[in-house]
Amino acid sequence: MIAPKLIESDLFTVIPGTRTHGKPFRSNSPQISLKRWKLGFYSLLAACTVWASVVSAEPSARLGKNDVKIRELIARGFYGRAAGLVTQTSASALIVRGHLWLKANRVARALAAFGKIETPPKGLGDFLTMRKAEALIRSKDPGAAMKTLETIKHPDKASPMLARLKARALREAGQVEAGRKSYQALMARALSGDIPVALLGLARLELQSGNFKQAYAHLRRLDLEYPVHWARTRSRSLVSLLKMSSKTMATQWTTRTQEEQVAKAERLLKFHRSRSVVKALKPLTGKMSTVELKCRQLYTMGHALRKLRKWTEARTYLLKAIPACAEAKSDLEPWARHIAGKADERLSNEIAAANHYREQIARHP
Repeated sequence: MIAPKLIESDLFTVIPGTRTHGKPFRSNSPQISLKRWKLGFYSLLAACTVWASVVSAEPSARLGKNDVKIRELIARGFYGRAAGLVTQTSASALIVRGHLWLKANRVARALAAFGKIETPPKGLGDFLTMRKAEALIRSKDPGAAMKTLETIKHPDKASPMLARLKARALREAGQVEAGRKSYQALMARALSGDIPVALLGLARLELQSGNFKQAYAHLRRLDLEYPVHWARTRSRSLVSLLKMSSKTMATQWTTRTQEEQVAKAERLLKFHRSRSVVKALKPLTGKMSTVELKCRQLYTMGHALRKLRKWTEARTYLLKAIPACAEAKSDLEPWARHIAGKADERLSNEIAAANHYREQIARHP
């Protein structure tokens, strides 16, 4: 049996919107509420994956007196309280208990739970080893973590997170060159989840080594290409340190080319951060240096406003985007026409909407 894959939020971080030490994160923002729901769902899914693997290894395994209550607490994000209800002392129950303590950021208790396991259930040995290693890294013992990771029996079948754990252990152990090579290897894998983690790790490593220019390059790429990734959120303290180290870099950080601003807004739009898109691009209206950038800026603004249900304003931008994108010979031109037609439909401009669709078919059969 292959060890269950860890999700990104299991590693190295407490993401905004999660709970630590049993304290919930509260916000009235609909966007944050959706984030909390997703995090709760995926956390439950991850924990249940561990649980399912445990139960398949030991069909009679139970966790405590009230397994239903434990599942409920996991879904709500109260990992510490859920771990406290895991009272069984079987290897299976201890794995789940340690996993939950680790998610609650109670590293010492997680290590204590893992330390009581003499023989892991079949198929979960490597999973347990990686969780132990993560706990050791978070308890500031990277040397022990590296030794633990060396005992992985099936590295080819282990979670992709194994490479991330090794890279972080090397960095925190002060092995700069080895850590750099490990993070560069993560980048070379070109997996969407690995690149931002590698950029954050490299930025930390270069800052610790005093290589501010390299750290700046990694942090800038992380900010521009992965604006909504948890690694970008975790990089804010590094950016502050970088700004304090050099006034020149502080100025450079706040200076963005038009291409960079538009490209970042396009990535924000992809992840439905429509308000952030409008805030970033609205001041640039009428200031684009090329017709290609003008097309992208107007279309992205119109699309974001359409997502926000601001149909009249969206229509205004999209009507400007259509000729700009046609002049730039951009693939966005038919999309601008299509969304402009949708906006006109919403505004009860049926004739205008029909004209958009007719023109779209004629130009792009």
